[in-house]
Amino acid sequence: MTDNELRKLSRSELLQMLIAQMEENKELQTSLEKAQAQLADRQIVAEKAGSLAEAALSLNGVFQAADDAARQYLENIARISQQQDAACRKIQADAEQKAAQIIQEAEEHKKQAKKEADAYWIQVREQVENLLKEHDILRRLLQSDGGNKVE
Repeated sequence: MTDNELRKLSRSELLQMLIAQMEENKELQTSLEKAQAQLADRQIVAEKAGSLAEAALSLNGVFQAADDAARQYLENIARISQQQDAACRKIQADAEQKAAQIIQEAEEHKKQAKKEADAYWIQVREQVENLLKEHDILRRLLQSDGGNKVE
């Protein structure tokens, strides 16, 4: 898994990977301890037998167990990596889909807001024009009254 892919993972995903690695590490540590115990037992047997050939034959099982454990560890790493890659691809696809939806909703909202604003300003302009006309009419009436005071 690349650094970039690791950076895209959430904390919970990273913690899950860490927990899985710790569990595998514990299993491998247990396996190693067993193998070391077997090795110690085999060394005692080899010393008792007194023959290098017999000791090599008895150690063969320990090396096979260590090889099997290493192979299993690598297979688990490859499997986890594939799972994480698939999860990352799904998360990215979901995020892109959600972003597209948010953009579309924002565009629709923008169009609606513009339409409402345009309608509002048309209404305001008409009211202002009506007020100006009424003001002009009142001004003419006052001027045509010619100073006659109404009491």
